[in-house]
Amino acid sequence: MRVFKDGYGFVGLIVILLFGFLTLGLGAPTEAAAYEVKIAAPLSDSVVNGTVAISLKMKSSTSFANVYVDGVYLASTPNAISWQTTDVANGMHTISAKAYDSSNQVIGTSSRSVHVKNKATPTPTSTSTPTPAGGVSITSPKSGATVSGTVSIAVQYVAPVSWLNFYIDGTWVASSPPYTYAWNTTGVANGQHAIAVNGYNSSNALVATTAMNVNIQNGSGPTPTPAPTGSATPKPTASPSSSATPGYYSLLPSGSALPSDSQCAAGVAGDTFEPVPGNAVPNNTMMTASDLSTYSSEASGGEGGSPGSYLTRADGKFTGTTDAILKWASCKWGFDENVTRATAVNETHWIQPHIGDVGNGTSLGILQIKSSDYPSTCESVASSQNTNDVTKSDCYSYLSTAFAADYKLAQQRACFEGQVSYLTSDTPSSGYPTYPNGTSDQMMWGCVGWWYSGHWYDSGALSYISQVQGYLSAQTWLQPGGVGN
Repeated sequence: MRVFKDGYGFVGLIVILLFGFLTLGLGAPTEAAAYEVKIAAPLSDSVVNGTVAISLKMKSSTSFANVYVDGVYLASTPNAISWQTTDVANGMHTISAKAYDSSNQVIGTSSRSVHVKNKATPTPTSTSTPTPAGGVSITSPKSGATVSGTVSIAVQYVAPVSWLNFYIDGTWVASSPPYTYAWNTTGVANGQHAIAVNGYNSSNALVATTAMNVNIQNGSGPTPTPAPTGSATPKPTASPSSSATPGYYSLLPSGSALPSDSQCAAGVAGDTFEPVPGNAVPNNTMMTASDLSTYSSEASGGEGGSPGSYLTRADGKFTGTTDAILKWASCKWGFDENVTRATAVNETHWIQPHIGDVGNGTSLGILQIKSSDYPSTCESVASSQNTNDVTKSDCYSYLSTAFAADYKLAQQRACFEGQVSYLTSDTPSSGYPTYPNGTSDQMMWGCVGWWYSGHWYDSGALSYISQVQGYLSAQTWLQPGGVGN
């Protein structure tokens, strides 16, 4: 036994046993008290089949929790959560949960593995988990291993997998290439954590997934943060090694409570990364109260397919560096900040005064808002299509970087929440879900593509999504000369 090896001897053993009995007698802490969130059912390593009820234990500090299967978002509390196991292949699968406080910050995680054993290995029917024609597997570290420090996550894959997403506890941390990922485990609390990898084909369809648990053991362990620090978190700074980077904002599921302007402003404080100094004037321009009133009146009826209730929440009330603005808007609307950064690269290479689509509606701002489709953002150019009118005071999408990012992500959130009703009549490309019936990830990417094509997973949207994902993988904004040109 360990106590003899550690030199405690027989007396030490007796003391430990007596202490254990006394602790039981006095009332040991319950399992729920040790966790912000704990998966109560199903039990770890149990055999499950059919429809499985997933229940959680949560402390009062937890506002809501997200549940994932193999790193893919499934559902959120307070709704009852059930998992249809016939949508996955027989074998081991990982259920994980994340607890969030009232400010939508991650305050705890939990995960466990179960063995799915249905009568016959099914062909997955869910569009979120197609039958893998290829495969992906984590070769290092080993499942269940105890690790510390920086851990190399190595992956093998076979065709038609062409690129990968890496996840830690259900949160995206990197994309391939390369096909290995250095995870700094000192950024998370000691204990069990889930590693997951999704494999995608050249059309960006999910074709394979794998997940496993490891046990982190680093000294005394740090206070958990919303996202791993160090190399595990993409750094919005000139040097990825900078220690001044605020917390990372990830995709919030449908129906989530969204943070306020001020919460997000506080969350991005300290982000001084500015690769495009030429944006200085629009980066420090906000709408006047009169301008905001005029805009709200025009946008309240909705436009571009989105309800006015989303659009009137966009106010652009923030100033800062270009990176801080993109991060702030991502926080406010519950989107992954690096997806926003990559979209801005694809649209303008982060140049706020860029003017595009001249003669075809005229698109303005860092995320290219087309004035003909969204007239409330620049009434002057919407009416005249004269680019000389971009300097008029009602051309908010050109004059203010924060408003441009705020408005675009308001439209994207309305789309993500299933509020753009005309998309329900679109027929998507083969293999993609109809609107709004996709997984959280499919809805997010579908709405990114919709901004370009105006349709749901058509060929134009798929091409645009692929371009954005390329910039996301390369993190172009961190490369010398990657933006601003």
